[in-house]
Amino acid sequence: MIKKICEKKLLLFSSFIAVLLLFGTDAVSEFATDTYSIFNNSSWESMIYANGRLINGIVFFIFENFLKLPQTTVYEISYCIGLVLASLSVFLLADLLIKHHIEEKIALIISAFCILNIFSIEYFLFIETGLFFTAIFLVVIAVRQTVDYLENGDKKRFIQSFLFMILAVYIYQAVLGLYIVLNLPFIIKYSKNSRSFIKNNLIVASVYSVGMLIGLITTKFLLKSQRLEENDIGGIRLILDKIKEVLITDRYFSLAMRIVLIFVALLIAVSCFVFAWKKHDLKSILLIFYIVFLVAFTSFLPQFLGIIKSFEMRIVYPSASVFGVLFIHLMLNCNAMELLERKKCLVFSIMIFCFIIQLFLFNHIFICRYKVNQADKIIAEAIIGRIEKYEHETGENITKIVFYKDMNASRSYDGVNTYSFIYKAFDKVWSDLEILDYYSGRKFARGEALEEYRVLFSNNDWNSYSEDELIFDGDTLHLCCF
Repeated sequence: MIKKICEKKLLLFSSFIAVLLLFGTDAVSEFATDTYSIFNNSSWESMIYANGRLINGIVFFIFENFLKLPQTTVYEISYCIGLVLASLSVFLLADLLIKHHIEEKIALIISAFCILNIFSIEYFLFIETGLFFTAIFLVVIAVRQTVDYLENGDKKRFIQSFLFMILAVYIYQAVLGLYIVLNLPFIIKYSKNSRSFIKNNLIVASVYSVGMLIGLITTKFLLKSQRLEENDIGGIRLILDKIKEVLITDRYFSLAMRIVLIFVALLIAVSCFVFAWKKHDLKSILLIFYIVFLVAFTSFLPQFLGIIKSFEMRIVYPSASVFGVLFIHLMLNCNAMELLERKKCLVFSIMIFCFIIQLFLFNHIFICRYKVNQADKIIAEAIIGRIEKYEHETGENITKIVFYKDMNASRSYDGVNTYSFIYKAFDKVWSDLEILDYYSGRKFARGEALEEYRVLFSNNDWNSYSEDELIFDGDTLHLCCF
């Protein structure tokens, strides 16, 4: 691999520039809301026992107990590792496509669409950024090994693909779906007949299944992850409701961005069907349905099995790679390269346009995140200052804090857009108390709510921080979140 990197420095540099353009705005260490909870508890225990991520737990155990690095430093290290491994993932996939006679520029952009897709942004919003992209990197290596096996029958490569998938599942289970997604065009390419098509599907499915099964057994039965204890199998209605939520609300993207995404999706889908239709080949049309169905099925499989209940972008990340995978299919299996030679400028322009749209979206989200976090910090420090003033004046020591909501409590601040992954810290039970612990260096307890204060606060509507939102009662602070 090192030799390959040295031989193709320009491709690697271009991959790094693509990653830097999309995620460079996130260079400043900014916390996700649940990070405050991690800071006030043992990170490595949370990674292992709450999330079932064994390798993550080992890494954070080393950071906490041996290196003893500040959490902000861990964030910065994780971010840098994320940049490097995201670049290497794009590079390795692009190199694989180039080996299959796809032009370098097109291969690079297609790889970026697959690896740095629209749902990948969440991986740069958490302290685990470096580990998330380590898992993706391992999956891409597994894909390369499997493709080599499909092409040459090298059993050593096949066994290695199992190893890389098992390592990936111990970092982050949700990215394993990317393995199947990226392999789909190559399954088609190396299937000479129906029998070999079925065989190739079973080969890829076996690698994925072994990885997921080992991860599930370890997480559920050995580590007894809290996230798996109450999940039920068969949440089809939940999945459909969540898809509907994505389409009709601003939880993930603004209306304008959804229109752009739908336009791009339709453009790619129509292009695929045009190629298939021109060939007057029902098989080609069915193969497009095959790819789209398996991308969706694989991406949502953890929800169908009840392994994961939540529906966040980072969990269904493989589904957003469908556009890039369809492009790969067009190039490898539909003779699209012939048309591309005649319409190269148009195709390249459309791809660059999509990339630029994604770039502006990511930058906007990162900037919104900075604004929310900065406002959270200012308010937290104001509350801590008020607590210290009360303690100085009364001699009473505040040990408990109770949180309430006003009449129209908001997830974000006025003038700042919010998404499912950018909330005010004071809006969430996993961060409202913890942010005060973090900035004060103290350890407060969560007190019992009183009905009189609940009624009082719910009859008021604040749009900004006010000292009227703080009521001190002995050793307890009753705090209203606006």
